[in-house]
Amino acid sequence: MFSAIAIVVLALAFLGAGRAVAGDVPEPTEVRQVLVEPGQTLWGLASGVTRPGADVRDTVAYLLELNALQGAELQVGQSVLVPAGLVG
Repeated sequence: MFSAIAIVVLALAFLGAGRAVAGDVPEPTEVRQVLVEPGQTLWGLASGVTRPGADVRDTVAYLLELNALQGAELQVGQSVLVPAGLVG
């Protein structure tokens, strides 16, 4: 019984630690406004401000939240806030 509880506690600790690291995209101190041009995507904007080796998906999620976007589709001429420096 004790070993089963220990396994569950360790599993929860492991999952929680992974989530804390994977989803952490620090807020930049400065943001800049970008007007979406033809062919630009949220993924493209995110990959342009993501530190090498960091997960672009985390930056996409951050940009969705920062801009209160419901989805990743952007319209030409739309104003989007992006970090002024690298994140991730």
